[in-house]
Formats: sequence, C-alpha cells, structure tokens
Amino acid sequence: MSRSQFEYWKYTHLTIDVVPGRGAGFSIESPEGRRFLIRSRMLTDDELKEFGLV
Repeated sequence: MSRSQFEYWKYTHLTIDVVPGRGAGFSIESPEGRRFLIRSRMLTDDELKEFGLV
C-alpha cells in the first residue's frame, strides 16, 4: 500500500474473506467455486487509540 493510499484508508478496518459463489476471475474461483469478499468498517475509538491514530 502506498503512503497516499494509507492516508485514505488508515481509519478503516478491512477484512478479506473467501465465500461460496462466482466472482470476477481470481484464481481461487474457477476450480473451487469460491470468491473473495472485502468487508470494511471504521475503526473504533479504542482501536484508534491503540494504533496511535488519535
């Protein structure tokens, strides 16, 4: 992740998951019938403090 990308995403928690279904063509999808799913949420106040972002 570049410095400018980090500045944009630094307050966000990202989770990359693998779920059943078809997606846009990652290698895991064709043979396994699974796809990647990215979930995001804003960091909590406690997490921001723990990471030194406030």
